[in-house]
Amino acid sequence: MRPVFIFKCLVICCLSYINSACSHQQIPLQTVFSSNDCAIREPTIKSIDTAFELNNFFESMPVSFSQAPIAVPEVNYDEQTLILYALGQQPTSGYSIELTQDHATIKKQTLYLPVRVQRPKGGSYQAQVITSPCKIFSLPHADFSEIVVDNNLAD
Repeated sequence: MRPVFIFKCLVICCLSYINSACSHQQIPLQTVFSSNDCAIREPTIKSIDTAFELNNFFESMPVSFSQAPIAVPEVNYDEQTLILYALGQQPTSGYSIELTQDHATIKKQTLYLPVRVQRPKGGSYQAQVITSPCKIFSLPHADFSEIVVDNNLAD
């Protein structure tokens, strides 16, 4: 009887481990800021964890005479996480970041952002202006240690 009990416990432990390793969590995701001129030179993905960091980001953005003042989103950092995703400098207009789903997925401590990078179609005419597209996403506070862009490139 004892070996059967040990075997059952072993099977239950293995199944629990497999279930936790294969499980994933979906969390709601929304865009709270978007711009084609973020003045970020290199591709970037990072969390913004404090109001100080968010304000520094907005203060570093270029200001034009025709642009309305930027409305800084209100964030409860105890309940929300902000993720900045920037494409870096691009040589023309026509680049953008689009959410492909209204939720992100966390698997094994990795946050997967469902975005698509839109690029100008080959042979199309685009304004010859340097752009720096970025978006800031908001999601409920969650436990993750890495961010991966689930990037389905559109041609």
